[in-house]
Amino acid sequence: NLAEGAALSNDPVTARAAINTLREHRFTPETYTPMPELTGQDLVDYIRQERRLELCYEGFRWFDIKRLGLSVTHVYIDSEGVEREYTLESHSPLYALPIPYDAIERNYRLEQNPR
Repeated sequence: NLAEGAALSNDPVTARAAINTLREHRFTPETYTPMPELTGQDLVDYIRQERRLELCYEGFRWFDIKRLGLSVTHVYIDSEGVEREYTLESHSPLYALPIPYDAIERNYRLEQNPR
């Protein structure tokens, strides 16, 4: 968050320092290399990609998609094997909070895609 905020505030020195600190903890000393000397949108894009890698499978991606106004496409396969593609356009009013996993587990008959 610090790196992205600094990059968006045109402070590439702070942004690169924050990302390099994160990367130093993620890589072993033998495999660590400092990030490239990027600025502007290239720096922001690099930081957002690092965020995706660092927070993979931790439940933050959906919030980033909503926060960044990205569109999402999902292929749904029904019980008969028919595929349907659904797209949630960027900044759609249909964005809502995801159903928590524990609620789905407690309500095993809860349909996420009602007809």
